[in-house]
Amino acid sequence: MNQQNENITAKAAELGQLIADSPAGKALLKARRELQVDKQAHKMLEDYQEQMQKIATLEKERKPVEPEDKRMLVELQQKVASHETLKLWIKAQADFSQLMRDVNQAIASPFADIAADNTSEDT
Repeated sequence: MNQQNENITAKAAELGQLIADSPAGKALLKARRELQVDKQAHKMLEDYQEQMQKIATLEKERKPVEPEDKRMLVELQQKVASHETLKLWIKAQADFSQLMRDVNQAIASPFADIAADNTSEDT
């Protein structure tokens, strides 16, 4: 690896540590630890994800989604939304995602003219 690439990689590692040390990073790590410890919340999240996947697969295959499947998904959504550990997990994920969008936008900003050039060439 050349020196410039090593410098960029070192700065990226610094950025990664800054992100991990940020309130959003710390909250995400804390929420993940709490979710791992809370077996009920973990199971509830797994059930919800499995039901979402089941419905997505049925829709992709253009098969009918039974009312029972829809009802179960709504029920699981309500349980997830009302569970304290999962509420914290969801909020931490949303806050972290916003931080990462901001970081990615800042990284991409020097290349904004390139993206605009590509868009104008497509039309």
